[in-house]
Amino acid sequence: MTRDVLLGDLPRIKTGLNKGRLDRPSTAELLGYSEKELSKAYNNWIQIFRKEGSTLSFEEYLTKLTEAGIRPDNVGNRITDYHLCRVNDEGGYRNDNCSFKVKSINIDEQKKTNAYYNAVKKYGEDKAKEIWRETGKNSWTSRRNRPLA
Repeated sequence: MTRDVLLGDLPRIKTGLNKGRLDRPSTAELLGYSEKELSKAYNNWIQIFRKEGSTLSFEEYLTKLTEAGIRPDNVGNRITDYHLCRVNDEGGYRNDNCSFKVKSINIDEQKKTNAYYNAVKKYGEDKAKEIWRETGKNSWTSRRNRPLA
């Protein structure tokens, strides 16, 4: 994917060595974010985009934040924070298969579709919960990062 596709119609730097790159101050002002919030959103999007099969552009990511009525500071790892969730936790992040949900809802959905659910079948609910608490979510999933295009 080209930078034009990834950034959509967001403001760009017009001259110099960084010509064509995201104009962060202008974009932050346009969206009503601080530059720190925009940087957090960009860093979160990069991690999502690296998932194999992901085609969600940064502009689409920001639109999803706006549609959910949240700001980049509302995205995180606390149980009350929001996550970008895929339908059935399958495939890459695309504009048509993901939305922001509270982490607790995302975890409940993951339990039905991921290794946690398989652990429940194998060990029972109590033992699976114990393992989940001790090891954390990341040990249940494999991470497959891919470089940016």
